Amino acid sequence: AWFVEDEKLLGPHPKDPYKRIETIPSSREIRIEVEGTVVARSTQNVFLFETMLRTRFYLDPTAVLWGALRESETVSWCPYKGMANYYHVHVGGKTIEDAVWYYKYPTAESALVAGRLCFYNEKVDVFIDGLKEKK
Repeated sequence: AWFVEDEKLLGPHPKDPYKRIETIPSSREIRIEVEGTVVARSTQNVFLFETMLRTRFYLDPTAVLWGALRESETVSWCPYKGMANYYHVHVGGKTIEDAVWYYKYPTAESALVAGRLCFYNEKVDVFIDGLKEKK
């Protein structure tokens, strides 16, 4: 177990005091495509900025094509955000493993992403206001 003063921390490693998280609501359109098929489109998003990592886009769950998602058994832990659960994306006979994650009960500092879905920019095509992001 890790401790900061008297607080017991969860997860495999402690927080880095030089790293921070910031969440910002955004109405910019985020579109997610897999093999040219739109699997999500949202204007009710939360952008999550984390020191030294790329921006992640957390989408409203009502904006996702749920028929394309398959529940994964994968679970991960982040000391800044909490425990994440995953989905695979299945489109046109192609499955992308663990392409989506969400935090059902995130930490207080990441509360705005609770229940929202985030697609791995590296595994799918992400468009912001019509412009494609780099993978």
